[in-house]
Amino acid sequence: MGHRWLLCLLSFQVLSVPVQLDDIHGDDALLIQSLTLKLLRSTDDPYKPLNPSVHLGLRLSREHNLEKEAQYLQKLREVFQPTLGSSTHSDQEEPSTGLLALYILALRASCEDFNTHPNRRLISQLKHLLHEEKQHIGLKGFPISNFYQYSLGVLSLCLTQKVIDHHVIEKLVHAQEEDKFSHNQHTSVDTEAVAGLAFLCLQHSNLYPAFLMEKLRNATIAVKEKLVQNQTPGEPDILGNIYSTSLALQFLWALEPNDNEAERSKFISILLNGVKKEHFKNPMPISQLLPVLHHKNYLDIAKLNCKDEQETPSLDWVPGSRGSKVNVLEDDEIFVWLSVKVGTGSSMEYSKLLYVRSGSSLLDVLRTAQKDKSQDFTFETKVTLSGKMLTAVKGIEASGTERTYWQLIKAPDTPLLEGIEDYIPKKNEHIILRLAKW
Repeated sequence: MGHRWLLCLLSFQVLSVPVQLDDIHGDDALLIQSLTLKLLRSTDDPYKPLNPSVHLGLRLSREHNLEKEAQYLQKLREVFQPTLGSSTHSDQEEPSTGLLALYILALRASCEDFNTHPNRRLISQLKHLLHEEKQHIGLKGFPISNFYQYSLGVLSLCLTQKVIDHHVIEKLVHAQEEDKFSHNQHTSVDTEAVAGLAFLCLQHSNLYPAFLMEKLRNATIAVKEKLVQNQTPGEPDILGNIYSTSLALQFLWALEPNDNEAERSKFISILLNGVKKEHFKNPMPISQLLPVLHHKNYLDIAKLNCKDEQETPSLDWVPGSRGSKVNVLEDDEIFVWLSVKVGTGSSMEYSKLLYVRSGSSLLDVLRTAQKDKSQDFTFETKVTLSGKMLTAVKGIEASGTERTYWQLIKAPDTPLLEGIEDYIPKKNEHIILRLAKW
């Protein structure tokens, strides 16, 4: 589940004075600009994986460092479109449906010509992946990757104005009707939102027969209803969680562009409050948030013409601290209880009280546990667009075939939505690594 961000569900209060959408200035304007700078700095960080979503976030901003955007697009091109016969090409693993879709969207946001031979090959590759995903849905009821990536693929082809196989579209519509956009028995707001954007794009294209257009309209309405149903109890302006709210708002505002401005201002205030509390640290959620703060969504990619774009002087390149981690403000140690659970029983495969520096990440806690050879604790990770993802604990691997993953739990039963690099355990917390189904 590389595209899904195990990020932390946090509470927010509505600010007393809502931000006016067309009048963001002062500290709020600087705050938004700081997010753009974070994305720009991430493009120069060799420790972060190349991420087409970062480029999308930068392109859908009102502020630009065009030189850095062009340089980052070239880095992406070298990975996703290496020259034939090069060592990069021979060693490069084929991208997943979602990753290839994001790269094509990044090219579209840079006004690339999709009639060139290299770009036509990309489109053919994505169509082939979607065909295989569609067949897998027919056999197993779910795609090879997941419905989030499948939705991104449909959205990407639509925004490049390519005709999509009716059966590919109908599989996505049917999945929405059958409530299959779920993760661990909870609705995936991210998937609903991206699928909704794809449904809207397909309707706007006017390339499909009346019966399919009617299905798309009904599916779009159903997505809106599902998002409303997933408002956080006690926090009706949070859709799923603070991070998924960004994508949900992209869809809702694309659906109703002239909706109540006071409501929009309230959402913007909530998101900016989250930024002020430094909850948006990872480039991936920042790249999805930035378009919302600039009153844009992924469908606006089709409106970009890349002409007469102006540099923003205050975005002159300032190198960041490469590979830097969270600043530790305290030197004292805290203890964190770490446990491992496999299966439905109450017994733990591993349980240990660990002492770590205050401000350490969960990844630091895992490394501390692994250093204690007497406890036989091991773990493995893989690099994703959102940072390192836990893939194995004590030799037990998460399995795509078995649809299992290592879930991060704050005891007794609160799932963490931040990843192991981003979550900072507090003093006396009990963290459970649980092998769960998705």
